[in-house]
Amino acid sequence: MKDFSFEFQTVRDGLLTLENAFFELTGGLPELSGPAPSAQELLDDAETRRDIELESLDSTVAGIWNSHASRAIFIEIIKNSQSLGFLWLGLELLVRNTRMYLEATKPTKAAASQETYYEQAPVRVTRRMNAWQQANQNEWN
Repeated sequence: MKDFSFEFQTVRDGLLTLENAFFELTGGLPELSGPAPSAQELLDDAETRRDIELESLDSTVAGIWNSHASRAIFIEIIKNSQSLGFLWLGLELLVRNTRMYLEATKPTKAAASQETYYEQAPVRVTRRMNAWQQANQNEWN
């Protein structure tokens, strides 16, 4: 991307690649039971278009997108955008959603303060045994 970053198509493809990488890293979304409508169909329907939320506002998010429809609409908007401003808005939305996911899934203080077995166990320093320890080794084991 470094060599072709001055091309609009390269920047748009880079944003879509970044979205796909974050989507896969966060575990994606559960599979749909039936066929999903296309993003264009969702955008053409005024009622559906009003109900779709692209930004994750809830603190109990399971991924960077609320639904398959919101992801499909984001991808459709970015694929069809012709201005750098829309790509910038798409990047800002992706950053906000990813930040919300990270804040929702960060470990709590209770989980972070739990020590593992290895952290609790005392460190055993091994050294060469002296003659008395070697003679009484069976009593100590």
